[in-house]
Amino acid sequence: MSLSPRHRYLFHTTQGASPTDIRRLVGGTAKYLPRVDMWVGYLPPARLASLSRTGWLEWSEPDRGIQVPPPVARHRPPASRPWGVDFVDAPAAWPLTEGEGTRVAVIDTGIDYRHQNLTTGIGIGVNLVSPGSRPQDDSGHGTHVAGTIAARTGARTIPGLVGVAPAATIYPVKAFDRNGMGSLSWVVEAIDWCIAMQASVVNMSFGLAKESQALSHALAHAARAGLVLVAAAGNRGQAGPVDWPARYPEVLAITALARGGAWADFSSRGQEVALAAPGHEVVSSWPGRGHPVALSGTSMACPHVTGVAALILGYRPRLPRELVHQALIMGARRLPHLASDQQGAGVVSATGSLGHVNGKTESPAPTATPRG
Repeated sequence: MSLSPRHRYLFHTTQGASPTDIRRLVGGTAKYLPRVDMWVGYLPPARLASLSRTGWLEWSEPDRGIQVPPPVARHRPPASRPWGVDFVDAPAAWPLTEGEGTRVAVIDTGIDYRHQNLTTGIGIGVNLVSPGSRPQDDSGHGTHVAGTIAARTGARTIPGLVGVAPAATIYPVKAFDRNGMGSLSWVVEAIDWCIAMQASVVNMSFGLAKESQALSHALAHAARAGLVLVAAAGNRGQAGPVDWPARYPEVLAITALARGGAWADFSSRGQEVALAAPGHEVVSSWPGRGHPVALSGTSMACPHVTGVAALILGYRPRLPRELVHQALIMGARRLPHLASDQQGAGVVSATGSLGHVNGKTESPAPTATPRG
């Protein structure tokens, strides 16, 4: 029997169905994802009908494609420090925490293992596009996102290039190929992997226009496991609704700002928005050893919030997910010229969030001196 990609499904079964029974009906291609309690496999019409007749099938959803926004790169000379890192008050938090000990999973196109500002901060990774291979970035998007979160400075690094939480450890999860194309099943398997690795924070700089039951199911399990989930709101402009997974209640939806706090007009908006962060002409790492690259998008805003979450957990490693969310929301700086559906609680702030954790309204530490 030939297996067409259109026959690939994600599905959930009742508790009374044993794995042996399911594999017998579905075939050897079925894979069970235990942390999200879901199956992935090929279900041609006859097999789907057979599984449905048993009464074991609670729901099924066809696999489909997902794409990270195509990167629009513009090379920039190294700056004293990326403007977004300063805008979210990260340097003022560094004397207190740089995110040390925090595991940040980045579900994206992978990471450049050779990049001098990233290589010492890379932890365990996985490649779901080409299983068994290292999750090397062949696109650029994932490396750029990772740099905003945790690029490090040092003797042989690119001067001025630093992330929000430079001591955090990046766990690269390659669920998108060189063209930025992935699948729902790869993303769900990525979430399952993040739970298994006990990631602290998960960055999701991608989006879907249509809701997914499988993705919702997986993220609910991730939230129950204590993972802080951060996602890009989307680049649909003023009229565009917030993308999924950012719209799910377990996820923090992040919109994009330009320099000075101006609204980035490409950013989606909506009542689901939790926070805003720098997302226009954000300078960060790029594959290879050349200059940093500036990109724009809510994909670039999202990792600023992820980085601040890493700072919070570096300072209070055992802080529950709900209290991390609370610190991010309560510590935000509200911009009076923006509506709530553009900024949520306001601009994410490292000092405000850590001050909230400390039960203070003032900054938790003096402003740090410039790095790199």
